[in-house]
Amino acid sequence: MRKKRKIRGKHLEYGDTEVVFAEGSGGKAVYFILSGRAEVSQVIAGKKETIAVLKEGDFFGEMAALNDDVRSMTVAAIGGLRLSELSLDEMLEYMQSEPEILKNMCASLARRLRDTNLKVRELTRKVVTVVENEEDWMTDSLNRIHILVVDDEESI
Repeated sequence: MRKKRKIRGKHLEYGDTEVVFAEGSGGKAVYFILSGRAEVSQVIAGKKETIAVLKEGDFFGEMAALNDDVRSMTVAAIGGLRLSELSLDEMLEYMQSEPEILKNMCASLARRLRDTNLKVRELTRKVVTVVENEEDWMTDSLNRIHILVVDDEESI
């Protein structure tokens, strides 16, 4: 039987729909979910889209903390949510003292990347369906639609 580790850090509690951090905000903290669930969302084409639902044992905030970027998504509580908040330095120290944590984090990040890729495909299909249903789109001589995507994040 696996021993459950106690995660150090400042413990925080959030009520239903309360925002942990918002898209575009800064911050160097990383969060581990002690209990409850959290919704990860992003505004896409003016509409809030749920990207993932995280549960007990999951973590979030690591990418912005590691890259010194602003938060790319909003995280809010679903029902009650208890978190452990760690600074980037605390997280790195924790990973060195508990190497199994690093392995679990990498496995979790790989799973979330696959899940996010599936979600991006689904959202792309939605957008393409909307475009196909619009009659006012300009097409070229071969009847193809061209879409220009612009992103202001240097890391993308």
